[in-house]
Amino acid sequence: MLPNLNGIDATPDGKTLIVGHSPLGAVFLVDPLTGVSSAIEVTGGTITPGTPDGILLDGKTLWVVENFSERLVKIELSPDLTSGVIAAVVTSELFRVPATAAEDGNRLALVNARFDLGLPPPFGPGAPPGTDFDVVQIKKP
Repeated sequence: MLPNLNGIDATPDGKTLIVGHSPLGAVFLVDPLTGVSSAIEVTGGTITPGTPDGILLDGKTLWVVENFSERLVKIELSPDLTSGVIAAVVTSELFRVPATAAEDGNRLALVNARFDLGLPPPFGPGAPPGTDFDVVQIKKP
C-alpha cells in the first residue's frame, strides 16, 4: 500500500493505474487487482517532492500537475510504462496552484485550486469568501 497518493489515471484497458505520490515526488504503476505497485523510473529532471497532484495519461505521455510548484511536467513513457523521460516543464503566470488537468484535443485544461489562500477543511479553513477559481487552457508543448 502506498499512503499519500494523489492523482490517478488508468491505461485504456484498465489493467494498470498510474498514481502520484506527493511526499516522494514520484509516480507509480499499480495493478488494480492485486495492489502491487512499482515506481516509474523518471530521468531528465525531477518531479518536485510534495507537489504531485493531478495525473493525466495521454497515450505514452504522462502529465503531472505540480500544485504548489505551479508546474506541469510532461513525461514521455517507455512502451511498458516502467520508465520515462521528462520532455518538458511548463510554467505559466496563469497557474494559481493547479490541482488537476483534463485533455481537449491539443490543449490541456488545468483547474486552479487556490490552495495558496487556504487548504480545504479538514486540513485548513478553506479559501476566504470571494476567492475566484478558474480553469486555464494551454496548448500541449
